[in-house]
This record gives sequence, structure tokens and C-alpha cells, in this order.
Amino acid sequence: MRGDTSECAMDWRKDFFYPTLATFPPRANAADTDQDASYDCNRMKRILRRFGYFNVIESPTRITANSKSLIDLIIVSPNLQASNVLAGSIDLGISDHHLIFSAFSTKRSNSKPKLITVRNYKDMDDEKLQRTLEEAPWHIVSAVEDVEASVYLWETMFKDIIESNIKRRNVKVRHKSLPWINTEIRKAMNQRYKCLKAAQGKPHDNPLWDTIYKAKRNAVRSMLRKAEASYWIWLFKESSSPTDFWKISNRIL
Repeated sequence: MRGDTSECAMDWRKDFFYPTLATFPPRANAADTDQDASYDCNRMKRILRRFGYFNVIESPTRITANSKSLIDLIIVSPNLQASNVLAGSIDLGISDHHLIFSAFSTKRSNSKPKLITVRNYKDMDDEKLQRTLEEAPWHIVSAVEDVEASVYLWETMFKDIIESNIKRRNVKVRHKSLPWINTEIRKAMNQRYKCLKAAQGKPHDNPLWDTIYKAKRNAVRSMLRKAEASYWIWLFKESSSPTDFWKISNRIL
């Protein structure tokens, strides 16, 4: 039974891939379909388009005196952008087949953080806020007979008091928080930001830049790298199957 299965698999690869590769054009995800292409070629292109895969080899890989064919392919997944992939073929001179290669960057594309507005309660004066609330003319709300007008008047007065006593500030939030950032790292990042604000507007030869801010910046950078490395090492150790291993690898790439 095993021999029959293997033989069938070899026949399937021969019937499906060999004629396909011989007539397969570059850029399998192109919208147009060659009318002269074989049935197997069109079938393979439909499969690749369905899942978003594409071929990165565009130059012929077998050149003879009478023909040029693209036989050898490198098919990549849709999470790799074509602009980030370096691929091609090289004629080594020792065979009629060219050597194909592909290289891509493993650098992750970090999404830009989103700016949101929040209340800054750290600089709030509790006594001033309480005094302002007590001195507000709340009695005029009860003097209005219409209920909706009374609610609108109360909300307007309350919001004006809050706006004048509790300032707003812009903060950056990520779409997905980094799991390796802990409380210690956040405190160090806040100290780095405070040093940056203190150094801004001063000459670059000021000690605030060299001795304080840069030291904080380098310390935070080192903490982030060590924490991220420890996090991924821990995840790989906890993976219990090849599926889990490759899921983690795809997250890194």
C-alpha cells in the first residue's frame, strides 16, 4: 500500500507540476491569463491567486539556442511584499539551468502608534477643583422649568469646570501592546521622556543631553532588547509541537 501511494504521488507531481513549470509565466498573481498556457498551468495559477501566493522569479531559468523557459520557481506567501524580496537567476555556466535565489528582510514593520487625548490627573489641584465646584452657581439649574434645558445647563457648567481644572494631554497607544514591556520598563521610559523634555531647547553640548538623556535612552534600549529576547526564548521553550513553533516563527518574521 505504501509503495502504491508513493507511486501515485510521483505520478501526480509529474502530471501536475512538470508541465506547469515549463509554461509558467512570472508573477502568478497577475490578472490576465495566457491563452496559450496549458490547463495545468492555468490550474496552478488559480490556486496561487486563491491564496495570494506569487512567484518572484521573473527571468528565464533555462535558455537554449531555440527557446527560453521559466522552469524553476520560488513561490512566497502573501505576507511578504514583492518590493521587499530580492530574487533572480544566475547563469553559472556549468548547466543549462540557471541557479535561482531569493532573499528577503526579516525586519518587522512596526505600525505607527495612535495619538489619543486623555486627562492629566497628576497636575490636578484637588483643593482648587473642590472650591470651584462649591462656588459654581448650581441654583440656576433648578430655576429652569424645562428638564432637558436643566440637564444641558448642568452638563455645560460641569464640563467647563473640568476643562479649566483638569488639563488634557496627548498620549501614544499601540494597536497591540508589547507583551514584554513590564512596569519597570515603563517607568524607565517615562524617565527617559522627562529627560528629553528637559533637554529640548538647550544646546547639544549641554550636560542634559550627554550625561542624562543619552544615558537614559541607552538604558531603555538595552532593557527593551533583553526583555524581547527573553520573551521569544520563553515562547519557543513552551512550544509543544512543530505547529506552535512555526506559529511563533511567523510572528517574529
